[in-house]
Amino acid sequence: MHSFLEYLTDELTTILAEAGGAAAGKLEVLSTSLNIARSFAEKKFSANNLELDKELPNFDKNYTLAQRQAKLGFAKRKDMPVISNNDVKLLQKRLSKGTIDINKPFAKNDLPDDPYPDGLTKDTGKVWVSSGLKKNDGDAKDDIVKVSNERIAVGNLKPIQAQIYFDKSIKKVSKSGVESSKNFLTSKFNNFVVSKDNRIIDGHHRFLTTVLIDPKIKVNCLKIDLPIKELLPLTLTYTDAIGNVRNEESNPRIPRKKGQPANSKKHSDLYTDENPKDTIQGLGFKDVATAEASVKKIENSGRKHAHKIQAAVAMEQRAREMGKTSEAAVYRKYIDKMKEKTKEKNK
Repeated sequence: MHSFLEYLTDELTTILAEAGGAAAGKLEVLSTSLNIARSFAEKKFSANNLELDKELPNFDKNYTLAQRQAKLGFAKRKDMPVISNNDVKLLQKRLSKGTIDINKPFAKNDLPDDPYPDGLTKDTGKVWVSSGLKKNDGDAKDDIVKVSNERIAVGNLKPIQAQIYFDKSIKKVSKSGVESSKNFLTSKFNNFVVSKDNRIIDGHHRFLTTVLIDPKIKVNCLKIDLPIKELLPLTLTYTDAIGNVRNEESNPRIPRKKGQPANSKKHSDLYTDENPKDTIQGLGFKDVATAEASVKKIENSGRKHAHKIQAAVAMEQRAREMGKTSEAAVYRKYIDKMKEKTKEKNK
């Protein structure tokens, strides 16, 4: 059994690895039955001379709760932000000072008037993370976002990542024991990043580990005062802006095949472009006005008919995934119009 210091070193290394896109696990909570999870856990604990039911007497109850909470997840692992502890600290500072241009009035520069622009490079990212300053957008306070530290019972947190791997979480507890795990999970070294509605942006596997031990455990949370439908696209744009690479390698893109529906689970084109170099820049869905402006950009992009439809479909799906139904409807109206043109061409 590991000491707390050994556990701390091991866990911090894991957190850093995951921030860089570590390999996925094998047993997803949503698709792994209680019986299979229990059998796997018993073997892992036994290999370390521990008994599952002594270490985790409420394993069955807590695993069932974890499965129920995991159903709230909607984002695939590849669609999650990739940010380290240091990245989070800098993001916290920037949001608190209002340096990121996420609200009107927008700065007058080459970036689109969109709080979460697509396709940022490190160079354009540097512009975006400082455009909220008064000297750039004329308002010193419009982009300030409250960020607070709170202790919240882990059972009250809600995942957004659908792929949470049981084997990754239980291996830690079985190797280190419950006490060492608990000491780390409640320590100053462990922080969850959550939205104002308690949705988890960073810390899904630590969430699972803590719930398996005791869902009443209070953990340290960095709460960003934005709803998840705004915080997720913000952190994804931030991932691009600071030059981090999203989780693509461990979840290879599955291209959409001819005739496959746009929302089919057999491809992964919700947030991945077929040809990144040809991406139409500056599309968004913050509000209806942004969606309408984006449709005009698509229409005037000079791209081929099919490319315009693909861009609109991708944005419609992203908007719908984030609960932005009115914005999604703007894209759908354009898609339907383009489909009519397709019919006319094929007559």
